[in-house]
Amino acid sequence: MYTIQLDNDSINAINFVSYRYMWSDILSTYEPTVNDDGSMQIELTEADAFVLYDAILNDDSGFLPCLSPNSLLYQELYNFINSVV
Repeated sequence: MYTIQLDNDSINAINFVSYRYMWSDILSTYEPTVNDDGSMQIELTEADAFVLYDAILNDDSGFLPCLSPNSLLYQELYNFINSVV
């Protein structure tokens, strides 16, 4: 299983760009789990992780367009890409 941590800004970004990019279109299909402390996360199976991995790396618009490198979502997806084996 792969876990991607989210915050409200992450959810807003996913919803804003949704179908424009492959990675956001995929993430928009998941309902995040809300933890007791209010944090949110998406859990991906290994098969789903490879689909998201390919979507991020093969997007014609470049690496994670529309995301600030300082955002939690960008950092989580960057770490995700480096953790998929």
